[in-house]
Amino acid sequence: MSYKTEEEYQQSAQQFLGLFNNMNEGVALHELLFNNNGIAEDYLITATNPAFEKILGISHDAVVGKTSKEAYDVETPPFFDIYSKVALTGKKEIFETYFPPLEKHFVISVYCTHKNGFATVFEDVTERKKTLSVLKEKELQYRTLADSGLALIWKAGTDKLCNYFNLPWLNFTGRTFEQESGNGWAEGVHPDDFDRCLDTYVNAFDKREVFQMEYRLRHYSGEYRWLLDKGTPNYNAEGEFVGYIGHCFDITEQKKAEEKLRNIKQQYENLVSNIPVGVYILKTNTSYDFKLEFVSPKMAEILGISVESLLEKNDAIYKAIHPDDLAGFIRLNVEGIPLKRPFNWKGRIIVKGEIRWMNITSKPQQLVSGDVIWHGLIIDITDRVRDEAEIKLKNEELQKTVVEKDKFFSIIAHDLKSPFNSFLGYTEMMVDELDNMSLKEIQAMAVNMKKTAKNLYSLLENLLHWSRLKLGKFSFSPVLFIMKPKIDESLEQVIEPAGDKALKISTNIPDDLQIFADPDMLCSIVRNLVFNAVKFTPHGGEVTISAKTTTTNQVEISVADTGIGMSTELVRNLFKLDEKTSRKGTDGEPSTGLGLIICKDFIEKHGGNIWVESVEGKGSTFFFTIPMEK
Repeated sequence: MSYKTEEEYQQSAQQFLGLFNNMNEGVALHELLFNNNGIAEDYLITATNPAFEKILGISHDAVVGKTSKEAYDVETPPFFDIYSKVALTGKKEIFETYFPPLEKHFVISVYCTHKNGFATVFEDVTERKKTLSVLKEKELQYRTLADSGLALIWKAGTDKLCNYFNLPWLNFTGRTFEQESGNGWAEGVHPDDFDRCLDTYVNAFDKREVFQMEYRLRHYSGEYRWLLDKGTPNYNAEGEFVGYIGHCFDITEQKKAEEKLRNIKQQYENLVSNIPVGVYILKTNTSYDFKLEFVSPKMAEILGISVESLLEKNDAIYKAIHPDDLAGFIRLNVEGIPLKRPFNWKGRIIVKGEIRWMNITSKPQQLVSGDVIWHGLIIDITDRVRDEAEIKLKNEELQKTVVEKDKFFSIIAHDLKSPFNSFLGYTEMMVDELDNMSLKEIQAMAVNMKKTAKNLYSLLENLLHWSRLKLGKFSFSPVLFIMKPKIDESLEQVIEPAGDKALKISTNIPDDLQIFADPDMLCSIVRNLVFNAVKFTPHGGEVTISAKTTTTNQVEISVADTGIGMSTELVRNLFKLDEKTSRKGTDGEPSTGLGLIICKDFIEKHGGNIWVESVEGKGSTFFFTIPMEK
């Protein structure tokens, strides 16, 4: 037998002391204390390490060398029954306790170190207890949430065996967890869906991919109901694959609705084969993507596009829409689909090179899945649009005819009647007063009667021209001729009224200028415009008739005066029958505005245009164009 030297004992003691003082756990050494009857009644604290003092918030000097009653100021030594049992029997004890003053949880391990001696090791587990408490609370919340929702939830481990089913699942199947766990749940899968369901499940596990499938599972009532099952790979905090979590929803009612929809679709197909309008069914999803689900043969015929092309190519109908109407068609779709607003569009579609008018309508039907089915019609309304346009044109022509009729009667009732009354008045005066009138008075009255007669003749001539033109009985025979002699001839009738007002009439027309026009109409146009200029030009003024060729192979003719001019509003309404533009001349000459209307009609008959430039107080210039040649 060998004996350790004192040096070896000291070295061993030093090592123990270093270990004791550097431990993370709090450690204290104790000795049992006995009374005179040999019964243990307290224990002496012989040593503590720094961790013990820190954990319990006490100092070394306050406890070492003192009894537990002295150190902790208590009447009963803490945990005395456990401590004394370990010291006397040598059996290790571990227990958990809570120190209210410190608000800490400890796990205390008690060891017998020698006869009547023991050591206590304190481990602070307060944070661990809090974490566990939070985890337990969250687990309870998650389980409560899973059990209170509509989804049927399951979990499986890496062995592909299910180890969890929530309460809705068990309520759905009417079976216990033990019956469903492992592969027990598969017993309820419909035989027709079993192989497909199992293959999807196993393949997803092998590839660790998200999967989704539909299958029928037996309900507690005995009915097989459709489930939509989505499985997702499950990973722990360290990123390790630990199995799958699945969420199932009962989609039986949706399936029934889809079956009903298929039946309706078949009914549609049977119905629409015999109606004269196109029918379609369009489906849009929650992302607003769309696809034609059904197209009737009649719709394909109307659009000139095959049924197959319409079903396969979403943009087939877009390509057929007239470019000018495409933006409106797209806007209606973009605005209407998200709001599920009924669709109603009228526009042009190009069908085999021909522009046709179409009316496309549809109404939405919401599905359980969130998708929307649109039931629509397409009708070729080309004939209707043409009829409506023709009716509109006829109405406009009718309205114009009514205005012309009113104007005609107005002229007869007022403008024609008034001069006749004046003329009759002169004749009555001559009959009644001729014996008492001087030659000079008779001559003056004769001059006035002549003027009145000329005005009446001019008005009757215009009325005759206008009525013949409207009745389509005015002959139109354009020929190519030299313009100047014909214009000079037409001005002969203007010389006298112009002379009465001392007006200068001049022309600026090339001698060889040719024009392709109806000679009588051209003379009537120029004569009316010059008469008009004379009427509204004061004494001593000037009227100029000019003509020149244009770059567009036309003759531009103008009649300019130095008269009273016109306001902007009067110019704007000058050629409108339904606007009052008549006014008296500078010498009180009557005016109906009819001459300008006739000029406009005659000029447009030639394919020309008429317009006017005027400044109040400075005069007016009327321009019109006539083709230079045939």
